[in-house]
Amino acid sequence: MGLSLGSSLLLLILTLVVLAILSVFVYRKTTPELATPRKVFLVIVRFAAVALVAFLLFRPEYRLTSDDRQEPVVAILIDGSESSKTAATDSNGTSTTNALRDLVAGVERIADVRTYVFDRDARSVDAALDSLSFNGQRTDISRAIEFVGTDLERENLSSIVLVSDGRYNTGPNPVYASEKLAVPVISVIVGDTTALRDIKIARVETNELAYVGVSLPVDVVVQSDGFEGASVSVAIVTESGETLDAADVTLPPSGSELIVPLEIVPRDDGVMSLRGVVTRVRGEQTFRNNSEPFRVRVLESKKRVLLIASRPGPDVATIQKLLRTNADLTVSPYIQKTASRFYTGDFTARPDTFDLAILIGYPSRSANSNILARLSDAVSEGLPLLYVYQRNSDVSTLARAMPGMLPVILESARQGNTPASIVPTSRVEQHAVTKDLDFDVQDIRSLPPLTVSNSRWVLAPGSTKLFTNSIRGVDLEDPMIAVLRRPGFRTAVVLGEGLFLWQNLPEDSSDSDGFLDGLFTNLVTWLTAGTDERLVRVAPVEQLFGGGEQIRITGQIYDESLSPVLDASVELQITGPDGRVLPYMMDNDGGGRYSLEIISLPEGQYSFGATASADDQIIGSDEGGFGVGDLTLEFRDTTADPFLMRQIAARTGGFSRFLSEADSVVQLISTSEMLQERVVTSESRIRLWQRYPFLIVITLLLTAEWFVRKRTGLV
Repeated sequence: MGLSLGSSLLLLILTLVVLAILSVFVYRKTTPELATPRKVFLVIVRFAAVALVAFLLFRPEYRLTSDDRQEPVVAILIDGSESSKTAATDSNGTSTTNALRDLVAGVERIADVRTYVFDRDARSVDAALDSLSFNGQRTDISRAIEFVGTDLERENLSSIVLVSDGRYNTGPNPVYASEKLAVPVISVIVGDTTALRDIKIARVETNELAYVGVSLPVDVVVQSDGFEGASVSVAIVTESGETLDAADVTLPPSGSELIVPLEIVPRDDGVMSLRGVVTRVRGEQTFRNNSEPFRVRVLESKKRVLLIASRPGPDVATIQKLLRTNADLTVSPYIQKTASRFYTGDFTARPDTFDLAILIGYPSRSANSNILARLSDAVSEGLPLLYVYQRNSDVSTLARAMPGMLPVILESARQGNTPASIVPTSRVEQHAVTKDLDFDVQDIRSLPPLTVSNSRWVLAPGSTKLFTNSIRGVDLEDPMIAVLRRPGFRTAVVLGEGLFLWQNLPEDSSDSDGFLDGLFTNLVTWLTAGTDERLVRVAPVEQLFGGGEQIRITGQIYDESLSPVLDASVELQITGPDGRVLPYMMDNDGGGRYSLEIISLPEGQYSFGATASADDQIIGSDEGGFGVGDLTLEFRDTTADPFLMRQIAARTGGFSRFLSEADSVVQLISTSEMLQERVVTSESRIRLWQRYPFLIVITLLLTAEWFVRKRTGLV
């Protein structure tokens, strides 16, 4: 409590002294001459008015402080996920729900209680726990602790009673969230810590992408407790119940895993919703974890590569061999025989239907202009291109056919060729094509030289030079291998002939053995990977949601320069398993981000299409899908995790007990120093210079002065 000024008190005093002197000086002599009492009155009134104005100009504030006593609050966090349902009765036979009610009632007798139930999200509930149901299909303990901290940030949160089995399957490790909150956590362990008799699918391991008609390996990992030596069947089934593959196995010893290799052959493109299942055996704790859902995106076919060579040769054979080792590629080779004829017959390929074009020495002087024009059009429309120089290449024709599409620009065309060694640049350590290649610079420089053209090549704007030339021991800046990435397409060039020499190295060159394989594989992967330059990007936060679980879909909208669009309208149409279309509008979250939350949807497979527009102009669209079904996350481990619960308690200054020891929990809380009253001191400031009464007083003083001066003839 006190008065403060916006400037120096000494300066205020000096100002008041000066004002006092000036007030006396003004009325020292008057015409007509006034009686002394009237002069004194006028001096006092004048000084009071100007002094009050000066005082307010120094911005005085009056500070008031008050103490508010807050009673301690205990937050009780109850795990409402399905894993707690398997612990509906603990090892001592106590009903979990009844024990929870007793625990809440006991804490309420000694403190103010706030009760919450959590699974993926946390929510406040009444202390009677009438709405408690163990049906959450995910467990995020960290998020629940953070929610309590935010919800009670203005109250005297003395401790948190965390009631859970300690099994979380969503979010980060809860130890960190509890430490960050800096509030003692009393962990109450629910469930049995001993392994129960159970058989479960621990996980399913496979690729996210598959191809129509191509076998896809799937490893189903089975874990069991208490069923050693039992015979079961492990299978992969579709949503409709069709079995795609199965195997009979014998279960391993308790606690160990058995990897069951299976395979499927997709028949149609799209998203396959599958399940890995193991047969049920009488005596299991639960059958809910006997299956594990997973999804595979099936593409129409492998990536198609169009290979055109100007003539047969060892480089052509080497590159074809490297391509054949990649099971994800289908190669269509065309090796030129005459101007318009190839060894495989006429050129019937449509370049725009391929995923990659590789030109080896093509075009030559005898190349067909029509074929070259079709290639040029496809590359300009986004077909990735890899060009490999050969001695019979016509570089001038290539430069004219691919203007602005290559990583290099032909500065001058010259006759002849020269042997040149390859020299890595500083970019090889950062670029995706070369950064994971294990090689020594000296070993690469000692590779057999390639034959390069005497023509002058320079790097195109925006390109990356990975390797340069060294001729007769002199390092040059001429590009040997370069890549270009621009919106819409990717291209690469290898400006040297003789790659086959790198495949046939002597035994003493083992340090660089495999360099060509890795380099070429990475080049093809980088070229065919494409870039995500979609203007509209909409996707679900999960590929599979649990039945009754909230569906959340997020999106990002960009303009042509890939800058976020802040005011787009995003329409989403979700098609359900019955073919019914559900229209939605996504919410604008700011910053070009959009989202949609749906309380729940019936089980099944859903597809969606999103269309974004702004200023009555369509920006673009996107599509995708997700599934709603029976999740098994909560049943992957049916035992409690006392170690995590005790760790949370120890790290925060709390203690840990089992739910059957609820009475001791209440007693320990009441006798500990957690339930301390907190005194919160608040301060308020009254800005006197903004108060109207002072203006009124100044006005009255000046009015009084004017009235006296008027009556005495001074005005």
